Amino acid sequence: MPNKFNSILVPVDFSINTDIAVAKALEISIGNTSNIHLFHVQQVQLPGIMSYLHYFVSGYSVRDVIKGKECSIAKLQQLKNSIHKLRDDILISTSVSFGEPVENAIAKKAFKLHADLIVIGKHSHHSMWPFLNTIVPSRLATTSGVPVFTTKPGSLNNEIKTVVITVDKKFPGNKLAILEALRRKSMNVRLVTFTNGNDDASYSKQTLLNAFRSVKSKSIAPIECEVLTGNNKARALLKYCYKVGADVLIVNPEIETKVGVFGNLHISDLLPADCKTQVLAVKPALFYR
Repeated sequence: MPNKFNSILVPVDFSINTDIAVAKALEISIGNTSNIHLFHVQQVQLPGIMSYLHYFVSGYSVRDVIKGKECSIAKLQQLKNSIHKLRDDILISTSVSFGEPVENAIAKKAFKLHADLIVIGKHSHHSMWPFLNTIVPSRLATTSGVPVFTTKPGSLNNEIKTVVITVDKKFPGNKLAILEALRRKSMNVRLVTFTNGNDDASYSKQTLLNAFRSVKSKSIAPIECEVLTGNNKARALLKYCYKVGADVLIVNPEIETKVGVFGNLHISDLLPADCKTQVLAVKPALFYR
């Protein structure tokens, strides 16, 4: 994993989510070598309930598809132009996909682009009806193998100062690589791990010590360590993030992001829109240098 984000994939739906994701991608990108790719999964819009029912009976016509795609391409070009007015030092590319599930399309595009990061904006959520989520960040991070950064309006114009990183039995190689890419001048790092009792308390502390040494050898940022308790890691992590005012929480997908019995409920769904904490899901790596 590179120590900076050269290729950033931003899924676009032309809503406030797009504004949030683009703003965050610009914030963490580095000029000259950075490429932000705006990607839209085409959903042909058929207004009214009768048109909606007609779709299930007859499907989309070729004319509907072409018209919708042309509209999306035009909107992407407008968005590209507006970004270049703010930052003319980075590359902006665009593309449109049609005819496949949104999350699958994003994962395929990330693989094709060799993306270093996927940035998703989330203004609202479906914590009550998680099956309505078209994108589940933890699942996307797992299937694509690419880190997924989920951000909300509360994080806009908010400098990254405090980063919380979870440390488990697998040495957090990819997490520490991400930390290098996020490196800021005045950034504080907090390493946390979990213990279920006295039996693994010493092991947890040793894991923290190993991670501390690795971070310290590559960063001059202040580092603090803490052992947390709790059966639900995601909820315990969020409680800790509120306590320390975390700007970014770096976690492994699945076990550290699952907050309930529903597979589509992600840790970010518990965060209100005005929350400044951003969740970065990173698939584990066994080795790190």
